[in-house]
Parts: sequence; structure tokens; C-alpha cells
Amino acid sequence: MITERENDLAMLARSLKVTTRRLDQRPDDMWEVDAPFYDLRQRGGHDYYFAPLLKAVGVRDFKELGEMRAWAETPTDMLELFGSGFFTADYLDRVDSVTGVRLIDSSQELVKQLAEDATNDDNSNQKITEDRAKAIRRIETVTSSPKWNLVTGNIYLPQTWNTLDTQNTSRGIKEYGVIVAKPEGAFFIDEIFDDDDLFGSEKKDEQRLRTYSPKFLRLLSRAYDRLSPQHGMLFTEVPGFMARTQLDPFVNLLNEKGNVKAVTTQESDYYGDDRRNLLIVKRPNSVANLEQFAHSHFNQAR
Repeated sequence: MITERENDLAMLARSLKVTTRRLDQRPDDMWEVDAPFYDLRQRGGHDYYFAPLLKAVGVRDFKELGEMRAWAETPTDMLELFGSGFFTADYLDRVDSVTGVRLIDSSQELVKQLAEDATNDDNSNQKITEDRAKAIRRIETVTSSPKWNLVTGNIYLPQTWNTLDTQNTSRGIKEYGVIVAKPEGAFFIDEIFDDDDLFGSEKKDEQRLRTYSPKFLRLLSRAYDRLSPQHGMLFTEVPGFMARTQLDPFVNLLNEKGNVKAVTTQESDYYGDDRRNLLIVKRPNSVANLEQFAHSHFNQAR
């Protein structure tokens, strides 16, 4: 009988076209950098990226969301997948805990790189120098806080989630009030398939959908499992391989039959490409397991 771990390993090996031996190593390009410099030097990163969804909730930013949840006495523990939680630097006093899950702890390397860049900056551009110093302070504010924890490991594999659960138990965290995820880069959207004849073709798009949909659904499901039923909120980027024709029926399914509040937004990014985000709100009587519930929909989509 194939175990969950063996199934995850097989899925990862097939999608990344690597051997299982490679899985114990750090892939070179998988969410290597914790956050763009823009995200670190000011609070605008996630607040800007998820602005339409935050507006749908009735708040301007994640700081205000934390305040609203604290006032309503709902869980304020926050989890960032594919990141270290640095975006909470300005409102750590508004949350109970902050947890990041990523491949490696990049905090010291980021501080070192920012310090070196500041040393090499043109002294005539004081703004850049100040921004780099601000970014360093933001990182150090989070990493020095007793509320912060970082789990390192491959998020595709169940042992990383098991480590998260074990550490949560020791920290007294039962579930998360807010989970934020930006998984786009981790899927190697354009680099995975090396057949140039298929690039941008319908055949390649179908191949991507078949390969990645189960992985994205499993990621959503594992995050959803750890979401508080007291209106816990999952904010996630929707990877480019998910067309609206596949995403919309899934969202409708959640709203109509899963007793889950699900909202999607679509905007054009800096490059003119569509950027889609998804918000899932879990309620006390919401469907228990997202993957099992949505399995029939994804079978049809593939």
C-alpha cells in the first residue's frame, strides 16, 4: 500500500523531473528568496498584493485584520507559507504568534546581503540606504520576537507539516486565524516542461493542469486543516496554471455546498499578466476536509 509520503514523493518527482535522491537536497530555484526587497523595506508587500481580498473582508491591511480579529476574540495566530512572516513586523503586538514555513532560514543571509548592499550604495541616494536599514530592522524585529517561529523543510512533503504540528503543540497553538501563501514560484511554471514545441500551447496548458492541480489542492487542504473554524482566513495566490474555467467551479462548489466563504479576485500585474488570488473563510460548520470534498471537481477539471 502506498503511503501518503510515498505518494507525495512520487508526485514531486514527476512534476519536477528529478530523482528521489534530489528531494533531500535544496532545489536551487524553489522560493529561494524570502520576500522581494520591496516587501521588506515597507509594509506594502502583502497588504498591496492581497488588497482586493482585504477590502472584501472590510479592512485596509493585515494590521487592521489582526486588530479586528483580536476585538472579535477570534484566533490571531498567523502562518505564512513560502515565507518567514516578516510582513508582520509592524504589528506583532496585534497577533498571538507568527510562524513561517520555508525551505531554509534565510534571515541572516538577507540581513548580510542588505548590509553589504547598503555599504556599496551611492551615498548620494540616501533613500535607498534608509530603505535597506529599514528592511534589516524589520527582519530583526520579527526574528527576535518570542512570538516568532520558523519551520524549515520542503512544504510538498508531509514530514514538514508534521514538524509544524509538533512545534505548534509545544507552543500552545491549536489553529491559525490567518494563513497567507504565495506558491506561484514554487511550481516552476515555465521551467518544468522543456519541450519548446509545447510552450504556450493548449497541450502544455493541459499538462500543467493535470500535473499541478492535485498539488495545489493538497497545499490548500493542508493549510485549511490548520485553519481555525472561528472564521479562520486563508489568503493565497492562485498559480497561473489554474484557468478561471477550473477555479470558478471550485469556488462555487465551496460556497454552495461546503458552507465555506470563498472569494476570488483578478487583476493585471506590473507585466500585464492576470494575477488571481483566493480567500477561503472557514466556519464552525464548514466542510471538514477540503481535498476529499473537492476531489470530484478536480477529476472533472483534469
